[in-house]
This record gives sequence, C-alpha cells and structure tokens, in this order.
Amino acid sequence: MAKQKSKKARNVTVKVREKQPIGLENSEKLRERLGIFNKVFGVDSSKRNEPWDRELTKEELFRTAPLLKGKRTLVSFVRKVTLLVDMMDDQDLRDTISVNEYKTPTALRRWSDPDRGLWPWSVPEIDSPDGTYGDLFLIYESAEAGLDIIRKGKKYSLQKQIDDQKRVIENLEAQILDLMDQLYRATSNAGKSIRAS
Repeated sequence: MAKQKSKKARNVTVKVREKQPIGLENSEKLRERLGIFNKVFGVDSSKRNEPWDRELTKEELFRTAPLLKGKRTLVSFVRKVTLLVDMMDDQDLRDTISVNEYKTPTALRRWSDPDRGLWPWSVPEIDSPDGTYGDLFLIYESAEAGLDIIRKGKKYSLQKQIDDQKRVIENLEAQILDLMDQLYRATSNAGKSIRAS
C-alpha cells in the first residue's frame, strides 16, 4: 500500500523535476509538494504526544512495534525536510543549524535533535530516490540544492529571474516594433520611388 501511495505522490514530484533543474524551486512550491506527500501518506508531523516521539534508548527502540518505528522514521524524515524548506526563507534558522546535519543523505539520516523531534534512522532505503519515500527524498534534494545556492551567495530569487526575463522580453518587443516601423517606412518609400519612375 505504501509503495502505491509513494508512486502516486512521486508522479507529482517527477513532473516538477522534469520541468526544472534541482534547486530552482522556491520554498512555497516545495511546501506544496510536502503537503501533497503528507496527505497521501497521512502524516501529521505537528503531533508531539506520541509515545515513540521522544528520545528512546536502544532497548526502548528495540521493543517498539515495527509499525511505530516506521511511523517515527517517516515523521522524522518529514520534519527534517520541512525544516530544510523553512531554512530557505529564514536566515536565523540557517545560522543555527549546521550544514553538516543535512548536506548528504547519510548526514540527514543520522541527524538527531530531540527538541525539534528529529530522530535518526539506520535504513538507507528510506532516504533514497528509489525507496518507499522517494518522492520525499526528491523534495529533500531540491531543498538542499536551494540551500546550497543560498549558501554560495548566488541569486536565488525566482521573482528576480522572472523580472529579468520580463525586461529582456520588453526590450525585444521594442526592437521588433522599431524594425516593423523601419520596414513600413522602407516599403512606403520604395512604393513612392517606383511610382516616380
């Protein structure tokens, strides 16, 4: 059942990924994709009163039912990705969280922050593009790439890119109108000179 849900949600992610390179999605678009993922998988990462949603010893984790371990991992993965998306818009948040916590899938997997409800997991298939939550991994990948662009100081604002493209289009339209005017005058003058001869 989870595989079927993942494939449905992944269709949305794959369509988005085909249209633009990784890292060019703004946080709003990534939140929208996260919302779709959460709806498909029935994830509510804001709940903090679950018995598994606390720091557990190895023994407690071992005794936890497999279904609850899976839920713990999924909710933690969603929280981590949501936090990365939030970091795209929040400089203070970016300053408080080390890039080493999320730079690679392995680092993301090991990241533990009990205050934020972020728990580690050990199964690499969970955070792989071909795993059960591959669509969530692709959102993580886009958010991390966006943060990388921000870290490197590159222009990230999609609105700025759109505004730049609008200016180019306006300049091209003005050039086209000017050329059409010149063509009109040239053909008008050519008609007069033919009649004069």
